[in-house]
Amino acid sequence: MLVSGIEKISGKVRSFKSFSGLPKSQKYTGLASVAYGVIKRANEIVEELVREIDKSRNEAREQVDQRNYEIAIEVSQLESTISNLRLEVAEKASVVDELERGVSEKEKRIGELERDKLEKVSVLEGEVVEMKLLVDEYDAKLKALEVKMVAQRPLLVEQLNLVSKIHDQLYEVVRIVDVNSSEELDLSESFFMPQETEMEENVRASLAGMESIFELTKVVSEKTQSLVEEKSHELKILNETVGLLVKEKEHIENGLRHVGVDLKSTKPLKDENVQDTRDINTVDNSTEENEIYSLASTLENIVKASQLKIVELQHSLEESREETSSLRKQLDSQTKELN
Repeated sequence: MLVSGIEKISGKVRSFKSFSGLPKSQKYTGLASVAYGVIKRANEIVEELVREIDKSRNEAREQVDQRNYEIAIEVSQLESTISNLRLEVAEKASVVDELERGVSEKEKRIGELERDKLEKVSVLEGEVVEMKLLVDEYDAKLKALEVKMVAQRPLLVEQLNLVSKIHDQLYEVVRIVDVNSSEELDLSESFFMPQETEMEENVRASLAGMESIFELTKVVSEKTQSLVEEKSHELKILNETVGLLVKEKEHIENGLRHVGVDLKSTKPLKDENVQDTRDINTVDNSTEENEIYSLASTLENIVKASQLKIVELQHSLEESREETSSLRKQLDSQTKELN
């Protein structure tokens, strides 16, 4: 029983050291020898266990010391890291404070901007309302102007008819003044009759008619001046011829008077006939010249007055359209800013 028990104990400590057989004693025999062997083996096992325990304790102490050293290093590193982190936290805290102050200032600025924006929006809305009213007012004025233009359409048609008639009359004057001009000017028919088109087309037609009439007026003026110069030249020649004839008559009368012929009874009649002829020629030429100049001046004044009236109406219409277009563009830009 002792032997089997010690063998079981020896088997449990076999991982530390192998024990084979029991120690034998030369002093004891029998059961005492077995007891001695068991006690001896138990003592060896205990000593081995003590050595193993000491060894394990030393190894554990070394491991603990090593771990403590490593822990001390890690603690030192952690303390350094914590110190750095504290510095970073302090820096971050200052940055956060600055950011908070910046955010607070920005919020104040945003609040001011929002108030300014609301004020501007309110002002812009008021301006938009005023602009709408102004646009409506100008639309009403434009419509009134268009109604006025439509109402003046009969006047413009009548004016175009007058332009056509003046054009034809000028052509007739040119033809009368210069017969050869009918071959150069193909203007016997008027090109400026009123059409069933827009007001602007009739205005353009009237302006074109006025321009043509102005050109014809210049032609009439040139032809009239040429005719007057020609008639003046002919009158001068006639006056010179009459003077020569008078001198020749006086010379003949003096010659006849020297031979004893008295022509006093015939002289007054002849002088009266010559004077009447000269007066008639002068009056006819002067009357014809005055009539031509008067007609040309009257036609030129009518043409200029009509041109000025048409140009004023066209300028007024264009200014109203441009002003309305400008107001609409401004209203669109204000609406875009509000959006």
